[in-house]
Amino acid sequence: MKCYQNQTPINGTVNGTATNCLNIGVVKATGCLKYTSFITKTVTRMCDYTNCNESGKDRNGCWNSTNDTETCCCKTDGCNFSMTARIAQFFLNFITKMKGKDNSTTTAESMSPKKVVNGSHLMMKHN
Repeated sequence: MKCYQNQTPINGTVNGTATNCLNIGVVKATGCLKYTSFITKTVTRMCDYTNCNESGKDRNGCWNSTNDTETCCCKTDGCNFSMTARIAQFFLNFITKMKGKDNSTTTAESMSPKKVVNGSHLMMKHN
């Protein structure tokens, strides 16, 4: 497993590449974590050793762990590079609201520019 392993300002640029996660004894990394603190305005990226599982709950994705912290866990190499889930959620909410404005089947594919969510990354796709 390769993850970004660093701490940056919340609006900072991630430099470098994802690096191999170290084993902890015989335990291998199973995913990548990204903690965003809105109080300290920092993003911390590291390896995950729980298979994105917390107390029997699958935590593959992003959630608010406290009022000021968002936690994201993902299971592919370098997946903890992306923007915060709050930005991605804004676009998902926008698309959902657009679908509710009329009875047509407005989808991400029918909008221009097209907004496509791929895992934890939000990409812009133009016609």
